[in-house]
Amino acid sequence: MRTLSSSLLQAQRSPSRRPYVEVKVRDQVAGVARLQFERLYSGSGFEYDGIHAATMPGDGSLVRGWVRTYDTILRVSRTPNPGPGSDFGAWQSWGLVYSSGIALTSLGAEVLVFYTPPGEQRFSVYYRRSLDYGQTFGSPVSLGTPAYGFPLRWLAAGYTPSGDLAVFAAISLRVFCQRRVQGTWSGVWTDAGGYLGDVSGLATWFRGDWNMVISGTDSTGKKGVWTYLYGEGVAQPRDTSSSLQELALASANSQVEFRCPFLAYYDVYRLYFVEKFNGQQYYNRPYRTQSLPGASFQANLWREPVPFNLASDYGVALAPGSSALWLSVPQGVWRSIPPPEPLDLTPHVVSLVASAEPARGGVRVELDNSQGLYNSVGTGVLREASELAIGPGYCTSTGPQASEGLAFWIAGWEQVAGRENRLVLEGEDGWGLLERWRARCQFTWKGTRSVLELLAFILARAGLALSPLSPSTFIQSHRPDFTIHAGEKGSWLVAQLLARVPDGLFFRGSTALVKELSPTEASSYSYGPDAPVLQARYVAHAPPGSWVQALGKGVLGEDFDWDRVDLLTSGVLQLQDLNLTQASQAQQRAQAQIRRWGREGWGGEITVPAHCGQELYDVVDITDPRAGLEAVPRRIAGLTLTYQPRQGLYQHRLLLGGV
Repeated sequence: MRTLSSSLLQAQRSPSRRPYVEVKVRDQVAGVARLQFERLYSGSGFEYDGIHAATMPGDGSLVRGWVRTYDTILRVSRTPNPGPGSDFGAWQSWGLVYSSGIALTSLGAEVLVFYTPPGEQRFSVYYRRSLDYGQTFGSPVSLGTPAYGFPLRWLAAGYTPSGDLAVFAAISLRVFCQRRVQGTWSGVWTDAGGYLGDVSGLATWFRGDWNMVISGTDSTGKKGVWTYLYGEGVAQPRDTSSSLQELALASANSQVEFRCPFLAYYDVYRLYFVEKFNGQQYYNRPYRTQSLPGASFQANLWREPVPFNLASDYGVALAPGSSALWLSVPQGVWRSIPPPEPLDLTPHVVSLVASAEPARGGVRVELDNSQGLYNSVGTGVLREASELAIGPGYCTSTGPQASEGLAFWIAGWEQVAGRENRLVLEGEDGWGLLERWRARCQFTWKGTRSVLELLAFILARAGLALSPLSPSTFIQSHRPDFTIHAGEKGSWLVAQLLARVPDGLFFRGSTALVKELSPTEASSYSYGPDAPVLQARYVAHAPPGSWVQALGKGVLGEDFDWDRVDLLTSGVLQLQDLNLTQASQAQQRAQAQIRRWGREGWGGEITVPAHCGQELYDVVDITDPRAGLEAVPRRIAGLTLTYQPRQGLYQHRLLLGGV
């Protein structure tokens, strides 16, 4: 149950309670702004695709570097005060370079461009430095050779907030790093991890440690994009690298490859990379993804990558500014548009029905549109997939108060014209987002992640965060073999995982909460004299069974509902799962099924005045002399909030189950 203030709780219990429901729409998905981009430059005709990079120094200018593929000349461009009408096509030639990666980075007035010279020097990293925001650059300086005999493939660089600097150089097999600390280069290249069979791209962004993204082919021939940390001593020990974590994958025999990642932290981590298909229907398309709000980089929680409308072998460079995120390719520049302000629909709500049940939930909001305020639906903030934030509440002694915690995403609308003009919005909750997400590639874990971690990965692909409210020990410790196959829906995958554990999952806003559905959980609210039951239906029925055996790999777990064993004629239910390798795991699996039957043995529903903080799977106690109930505990198995202010209707319909 969501925590309510004392004044809101008092107003909720008052016989003279006055409803208040807050409804707002925001241009975001699961807490992350949906960045829209305007293209400010479309090339001058000679800017062919090629290796490139971009950075935005402290004065807000845009500095870009580009190596044209067929002549391998490095060109640099600086655009002061970039915006509509700016000249993004003024390139200065710096001469021939080796056709490997380049890297640009900046902090304040300092800008550095890293590159690899041609010929025999193609094993070395050079840089040129500017101290006036990229207006002028000094002479080339060599940083030496990371691995002699191996031509350099890709470069990446970045600053720490204190002004220290690191440059990363990838050869075909791994990555090397050299640091500049307090203005002095170490002169030594250290092993920076990223071990692959072949590297096709490299990116970094400092935030506590060096957050790394690498693309290419691993030692087994599998192609993909991976993330890892190179330590600065925060989450990863200094000068050590973590293991690679998969972000996008293609099998060794597929014709798909991945290239040229670019990484930046703007509001969250945002990542672009190229997916290239070499078959008959050839394409070379950038894809974009983002991390979850507040998620650490090492958690590797990313939304499903989606395509960016561009053809490019070399990706899209990112340059965060103070008020916009800039995208750059040699022949194009984009700037993010500030998202529209949230829209308050509260004054015009005619009717609202919001529901939540296991594995599904939705909302229907009917708005008064007699003044034509919402005729522009489908544009601005009031459009598909915008977030409907709903806060049930009451008018309290200190003014209207609402309990935040219900979030839905617009899935459609209906415009009704007649004696009364209405706009009806239909929304879906997090389960709807999971239903829409289908895996594009296969991921396999061989006992390396707990069920809780697997849930977090799947939810993140749909843009949803996971918070372990009060999880069971089993969901945190059980590490099954698990495979996500291409084409499988997120909702189905989550349901499969939840079937293995004694836990339930529900949504509070855009965050999925996990709690153990324990039979000893205490009641969080009482329905009775102070919170009247307006209407009720109480149901009891025999569960499907009373005896469960969980058969694992050489282990057996059993559990019984002894009160029903002699009453029921049903046989034993045998659950076979080779992921159960310990007797304790099998025992917990059997207990989870007995608990599930126990909850299903009780049913019915009650209708009560709207409870602003009630949530799915809450335990409540019910006193109803009409049915002979005195503080009987029940678990909320579903709930529907109905708000119809013109009819004076504001109530909850609560579906009941056993504890």
